[in-house]
Amino acid sequence: MIENRETEAYCFVVRGFAPELMRGVAFRREKHYKTQGRKAIKCPYCGKDFETVDSDVKVEVRCFKKKSEASTHNAIACRICHNPVGIIFASA
Repeated sequence: MIENRETEAYCFVVRGFAPELMRGVAFRREKHYKTQGRKAIKCPYCGKDFETVDSDVKVEVRCFKKKSEASTHNAIACRICHNPVGIIFASA
């Protein structure tokens, strides 16, 4: 979990296809009891569940300084702590 929220930020680097983390992509969600083959991604700020994705998708967490203005493809706010987490889609 982050200590200096004013100076540091986090982003997820996604390697693979994760429609849950993409804007403007329609997909059919599985029922909540069908979690086989899924993994939960934790929020780097609060440690609660951020999103669930397929188990074959690789997700890395990167920390960067807010002043560096790292370019991200997308940003999603956590449902619990409401801190924005950047999303970078890396080609496989």
